[in-house]
Amino acid sequence: MPVDPPSDTDSDAPDCIVCYGPFTEGEECRRLRCGHVFHKRCVDTWLLGHQNKCPLCAGIVGPTIEGAED
Repeated sequence: MPVDPPSDTDSDAPDCIVCYGPFTEGEECRRLRCGHVFHKRCVDTWLLGHQNKCPLCAGIVGPTIEGAED
């Protein structure tokens, strides 16, 4: 389900922290479990290469493999 881009009051960062680009109306965004919002295309690429960790707070945001090291 698409997430609306954050408004200036929703986030300390009005831009996507992955690509540093601004959020625009109608753009596909993704809100992670930790509450941070990113462009969908940016955060999906990030998560695939960075072990399911939020690019902002490094919190685990997806399934983990039990016994795997960080």
